[in-house]
Amino acid sequence: LVGSEMCIRDSSNTVQIADTTVEQTQGLIAGYMQTRANQLVQNQPELIPFLSGAGKGKFNLSVTRGTSTFDFASRPDYPFWASISGAWSKDADSKSAYMFGALGGHQKISETLLLGAMLQFDHLAEETGAAKVSGTGWMFGPYFAAKAENHPLYFEGRLLYGQTQNKISPFGTYQDKFDTERLLAQLKVAGELDYGATALAPFLGLSYTTDSQKSYVDSLGNTIPEQGIELGQVEFGLDFSRAIPVSGNDLELWGGISGIWSHTKGSGFASTVTPDYDGGRARVELGFNYDFFADQRLSVGTYYDGIGASSFESYGLTIGYETTF
Repeated sequence: LVGSEMCIRDSSNTVQIADTTVEQTQGLIAGYMQTRANQLVQNQPELIPFLSGAGKGKFNLSVTRGTSTFDFASRPDYPFWASISGAWSKDADSKSAYMFGALGGHQKISETLLLGAMLQFDHLAEETGAAKVSGTGWMFGPYFAAKAENHPLYFEGRLLYGQTQNKISPFGTYQDKFDTERLLAQLKVAGELDYGATALAPFLGLSYTTDSQKSYVDSLGNTIPEQGIELGQVEFGLDFSRAIPVSGNDLELWGGISGIWSHTKGSGFASTVTPDYDGGRARVELGFNYDFFADQRLSVGTYYDGIGASSFESYGLTIGYETTF
């Protein structure tokens, strides 16, 4: 029996079959929406460089154990811009692939304010054993970047709404479709402090996103009730970089430390799905960028995420190549 389990009640010696198809399907969808919400927050393009002029167009490829990522971004000093990123991971019988793209345009209202709008697309495919879930979605909305008068203090924000269309095969047999609606709001404030060859950048970021699955009837005639995921995150910290001349080339030592507080809340069956971590933790990272030839850079970095958290740990090594244009 697909998605069912057998329960024997000793008191009456009767055999009772409990159909868990609905619960297993809802659990897969809830976990999928949570993963997509996290990816959506992590892949958002930076908006402050559009006003500050910092940063360049880039193409970057990074590889860690079991995970590969890439990202592309056009020059931030253009009024129209584009960025795309992707990530692939494989662990035992689980595979995941995520693609994200954004297009936008803005108008500089003054030297300290610009307003714009962006359109985003993303795709996530997950496979765990025989179960498969995939979906493609879009988001659209306004954004802004601003600078305080006479101070190196920058602000950015966005408010996006969108929908997704998804497919699920919970047992590797039949396949169904379901839709979701989602919302994303972000605010960030960052500063710039220069001390000669050393630069410090304190920051504070707030994120809130939701993803709500609509009710549908699966191929077996079961009603899969609606449910939703809410993800809120506060991150604050300090990044640093120091330029070190090496044999006529530039070596940049960089790193940072941040405190992260996140909260995941579910509605419907998703409220019973335990998130990977819910609470406070700290993250540290350290690495270097080495510029060689013209507009080419080698980047090596390492990070550890989960300081102070007993049930969350993430760490890795990143090696990347970047070219600017």
